[in-house]
Amino acid sequence: MRILSLLRKKRSMPTQITSIALLQTAAIGDTLLMAASIRRIRGQMPNCRVILIVGRDNAAAVDLLPPVDEVIRIQVLHPLTALRALRRIRPDILIDYGTWPRINAILTACAGAKYTVGFKTPGQARHYTYDLTADHSNERHEIENQLALLDFLGSNGKWDCSLCLPERTVGNHSVQRSYLVFHPWAGGSGKLLKEWNANRWCDVAKWANSHGFGVVITGGRDDMACSKELADSISDAVSGIHVESVAGAVNLVATAKLLKEAFAVVSVNTGTMHLAGLLGAPTVGLHGPTNPKRWAPIGPKALAITPRSGRWGYLNLGFEFDGTNDRCIDTIEANYVTGILSILLASRRKISEDTDSEHSGKAHFELK
Repeated sequence: MRILSLLRKKRSMPTQITSIALLQTAAIGDTLLMAASIRRIRGQMPNCRVILIVGRDNAAAVDLLPPVDEVIRIQVLHPLTALRALRRIRPDILIDYGTWPRINAILTACAGAKYTVGFKTPGQARHYTYDLTADHSNERHEIENQLALLDFLGSNGKWDCSLCLPERTVGNHSVQRSYLVFHPWAGGSGKLLKEWNANRWCDVAKWANSHGFGVVITGGRDDMACSKELADSISDAVSGIHVESVAGAVNLVATAKLLKEAFAVVSVNTGTMHLAGLLGAPTVGLHGPTNPKRWAPIGPKALAITPRSGRWGYLNLGFEFDGTNDRCIDTIEANYVTGILSILLASRRKISEDTDSEHSGKAHFELK
């Protein structure tokens, strides 16, 4: 990376900015958090053309983000083809939202943009390729890290990262009763360390069943077998419960609809957790090796839970992971989660009771 930096001189910010391209080639959760950046650019530069560049793994997130002028999909595993696609647009400013893949930094440096921006990430030497850098920190939320890339626009303390469902949901999947969503599956480096013990999920399912809720298990195609196994385990452990796995059966937009209409979402730290929080769904995010200071779900009804003791929050970017097999997430007891759900249920009942009393003088409890 240092050698590449010697081949190009750092440039000055263009005096006129008519186009800004945002590069994020992976990680659905990170991509969804970019809603705040898109809105900030739109708000401060309404006449600027905004181009979003995504990869194969995060392209589905585009449908849930605020609108942009153009979406370009590239494959970083085919860097020459990706580079040709980038060089066709030649934006005034190209911002790399990647936190550690060096290939993103190389593509950004060679894309032919007039000015480039990216993260200075500890241990990566990526920052040598950019004209302007923003320090990436594990001590602040990832949205704040992302917005630091836009400091050249001037200070703005307000941000909005909420998501909205498209009016038309393709591949819709309906559940004909009140339900909780479980998302037990993580991704990325050390993903197994982020996943909760199956017995804990069964315990939360018992609470759900005792209060009249079913359970929907979400996940991707790679999670289908594990999701079916967990659904079977819950059905065996909880008599009479309605449990359904939709892992791999619905697209991201249809998953978003399920999350938004759920009584609550319980999820490990992954893109689905962020999606639920950003949609405004009541969200309980389970954190063990990941630090909620950086990765807590964001939303008006979102809450992060961490182990009460021991070593936790040690897994950051992933490349620096030392291979520690610390199952700290399993020290989070199920009754901690069900206690939060009970508070949420009582709150819902109180609101419903007050609303119904206001209109008819009779109490009526709505679970959903």
